[in-house]
Amino acid sequence: MKINKKDILHIFENSDDQQEAMIAIYRLVFPGWDDIERIEGGWPKANRRTCIFILGKFIEFDHRKNEIDTMCGVMWFNNGFSIDDELKDWQISLAGVDLVMKS
Repeated sequence: MKINKKDILHIFENSDDQQEAMIAIYRLVFPGWDDIERIEGGWPKANRRTCIFILGKFIEFDHRKNEIDTMCGVMWFNNGFSIDDELKDWQISLAGVDLVMKS
């Protein structure tokens, strides 16, 4: 599957906080996000260039929103995609990701 830079930019322009931005990114990857209870087995994967771009957006966002009591970009560090440099830019792999759906 693929995501695109334009959608990522839109998310950061329209989110009020880090959590809202993170959930919006995950909604791109998992359109049925509201039906997911938890993710197990690993995180979605993207290549280094894509992950670093998104990290940079979280850091810029944190500075812009003056969330100075947090480490800038920490939401992505803790919950962002894993890196797989065999993927092309903006390509996402769900290999190894298991979803536990809500009952």
